[in-house]
Amino acid sequence: MLFEQIARNRRHTVWLLIFMSVIVIGVGLVFDWAFGTNWMWIFWLVGFGYLIWFYWHSATFLMKINGGRQVDEKTAPHLYELVSELCLASGLPMPKIYILPIDCPNAFATGCNPEHASLAVTQGLLDLMNDEELRGVLGHELSHIKNYDIRVTTIAMSLLELVRYSGWGLLIAGIGLMSVKTRAGIIKLIFWLIGTSLAVVGGMIAIVGIPLAKIAFFAISREREYLADAGSVEMTRDPSGLISALEKLKSDERQMPVDDAATNAICFNARPGNWLMKLFDTHPPLEKRIERLKNSAS
Repeated sequence: MLFEQIARNRRHTVWLLIFMSVIVIGVGLVFDWAFGTNWMWIFWLVGFGYLIWFYWHSATFLMKINGGRQVDEKTAPHLYELVSELCLASGLPMPKIYILPIDCPNAFATGCNPEHASLAVTQGLLDLMNDEELRGVLGHELSHIKNYDIRVTTIAMSLLELVRYSGWGLLIAGIGLMSVKTRAGIIKLIFWLIGTSLAVVGGMIAIVGIPLAKIAFFAISREREYLADAGSVEMTRDPSGLISALEKLKSDERQMPVDDAATNAICFNARPGNWLMKLFDTHPPLEKRIERLKNSAS
């Protein structure tokens, strides 16, 4: 059952990444249709450059905005020992460990590969969980690192941001040009025509491209959470700790104070969404995660 879940989740992620890439290609073709082939290539080159930049700088960015403090075996010996044991058992290099001064119980892993990974836990998580539960959560995060989930999530996130910035940027620029006030009629007409074309293209991307990209991104995030849950069971050899941790989170109403999509998507426990917004949730419902873990144990 466990290995079937892992294989299924990986297949789903591949198809979702392909779907997201098709959306970005589609946005590029919209640029080609509206502005010409040169602008299509400019869009793709800028997008590729942004992807590379985000890929290498996302870890530093996320730790900075969350106030992470790096710790080691001297400053946090018990946490370091738990992480070290799991890394040794799973053949992973030791990641950098951070503690976030946040009351909300949460954790996340980041970094471009296992050799350059970081693992962050909040003070609220350390205070709430016992050793068995904490080991299950740490196994979940280390599974993200082992499975290269951070790489997948970072690429998906950068594709989403590229589509979003393109849509809203063109729309705002177009409305701005349409609103330019000038006495020269011909110049005003030129600004209005250019602004209209930019607003139309931006509106098309905003109305169609951005929602589709968000749905694909959040679906990828949910699949990686299921995969990391299964990986934690494989790493710790016991689903009870992770199940108990998720049960505790069901009754805990504290949330991460940072309203940031990047952080929310990679956290262990993201903000719950309205039932109408399930397509845009970054995480599966806790009940479904617990159900899958119990099924894997049977």
